Amino acid sequence: TSLSITISEIDMIDLKSATIVSSNPSNRQVLGQIAVASSDDIELAVAKARNAFEQWRDVPLRQRLQIVETFRQLLMKQK
Repeated sequence: TSLSITISEIDMIDLKSATIVSSNPSNRQVLGQIAVASSDDIELAVAKARNAFEQWRDVPLRQRLQIVETFRQLLMKQK
């Protein structure tokens, strides 16, 4: 069996499968599972974010605004 540690009423970590189970506290219905990142995963994500920022900060403001507006419109279509 796998070891599970209860963090709160709504979240539990399953150390064997490295996931967090999120559940509704009112009825304990499982809402989903979230993968737990390793320290290597986090280091890779931070490195990629730094690289993306280096590129993004060189994009002119007007172009960044257009990109963000396009993204906002795409999100609104998903509602």
